[in-house]
Amino acid sequence: MKNHKHLDQLLHRSGSIYYAILDNTGMFSYVNGLYDKTFGPFLPDPGVYGFSSVIVPEDIGLFVKIQQECLKMPGNIACVDLRKRRSDGDLVPTRWECSVLMDDNGIAGLQCLGKDIAGSAIAAADRSEGKKAGESLRMSIERFSILSKAVNDLIWDWDLVSGKILWSDAIRSFGFDPEDVSLDFQWWKERIHPEDRERVASGIEEQIRNGAESWQDQYRFMRADGSFRIVMDRGFVLFDESHKPYRMMGIIVDLSDRVRMQEERAQHNIARQRQITEAAILAQEKQRAEIGRELHDNINQILTTTKLYLDIAINEEGLRQELMAKSYQNISTVIEEIRTLSKSLVPPSLGDIGLKEAIYEMIENLNISRKITIRLRTSGFANADIRGNIKLVIFRIVQEQVNNIIKHSKATNAEIKLAISKENLNITVTDNGVGFDTKKKVKGIGLTNITSRAEAYNGRVEIISSPGNGCALKVSIPI
Repeated sequence: MKNHKHLDQLLHRSGSIYYAILDNTGMFSYVNGLYDKTFGPFLPDPGVYGFSSVIVPEDIGLFVKIQQECLKMPGNIACVDLRKRRSDGDLVPTRWECSVLMDDNGIAGLQCLGKDIAGSAIAAADRSEGKKAGESLRMSIERFSILSKAVNDLIWDWDLVSGKILWSDAIRSFGFDPEDVSLDFQWWKERIHPEDRERVASGIEEQIRNGAESWQDQYRFMRADGSFRIVMDRGFVLFDESHKPYRMMGIIVDLSDRVRMQEERAQHNIARQRQITEAAILAQEKQRAEIGRELHDNINQILTTTKLYLDIAINEEGLRQELMAKSYQNISTVIEEIRTLSKSLVPPSLGDIGLKEAIYEMIENLNISRKITIRLRTSGFANADIRGNIKLVIFRIVQEQVNNIIKHSKATNAEIKLAISKENLNITVTDNGVGFDTKKKVKGIGLTNITSRAEAYNGRVEIISSPGNGCALKVSIPI
């Protein structure tokens, strides 16, 4: 509990109310000044005392019962009459209303508001006066159960009869001195952004007229320096016995930093998505360029040579048999080249043969046609259930890195490791090539493609390399 001084001031305005917050073990985490003065001293270190420390032994069981009721039904208010011993030794009949205090992690403890009962509320003689005190206390807890949860934010208290609005010291966070703040509704209304003003002001007035118990809205509120902050404003209406609204209390929470962070995160996501799209487009262009080079520099040259052989064979009967044999061999080579090229372009049928088998097949083709030995090791695939789109992403990452190794690393050996843990699929591709300095920008888009593919599925990429020491690519993708 923070801002205790201000909470004490607010409680003091409302009369002689005891207020205590207990942690989940029943020990004090905060008491207000009146409680400390009457039953203490507990301050400055209430943490060594418990609420039951001044309750007469015969009433402790009643409090324990109320405490258990509150914990079973958070949100409810439980009432109990207790005899507590003051610091001067006298017994004081008190009435307490307790409720669970919540925070972001769940139940944070118990909050208790109490008031002296005129005469012994436990004895039947003054039951009626005790009832009045209880009703007054119920109004107090309606107000201060709100305040105890929000004392770090701007709290306001609007007397609907007089029209006056009291502001907590947190008004300073908007640059205003509490002494200089006008206490009327118009002061607040004029500091709402002109584009929001009519909607917000008419909205809160309409809710009060309609007998609503609460109201909330988000708007832009002007600071003392003229700048605007985005706030969330929530108010709770209190009614008298004839259900006529007489008071409204609320809190203003500054959302500006949160909204700014959300906008920055959205912009980052947009930028990241743009990078992924650009990488995909570059990958397509790179793939098309490679296909063009392969067709022009290899397949086209072989076919051109074959056509020349056939032209000569038609006119030269003596060379016909030899040239036809060479043509046949060239056409067979072209077919094999086209088959290899097609397999690199068409997504493998991973659903039919599986991820491991598809990578094994790719490795076998490379081991035959290239001067490099590639090995594959797997772990945890026996009962793994991997979605098809993730399988394809993993295959493409492995394929991209193997192509990088073949083209740039001058490696003679490479190893691919696929391991499935409880939540992730981990890919490690290592080689014994020339390596590179990871601090310098690497030319080409191969690693960019790998990173973009992994991040599209919330994966992480790590590259370990240095000149002369090969390269290790580590990718982890949630499955």
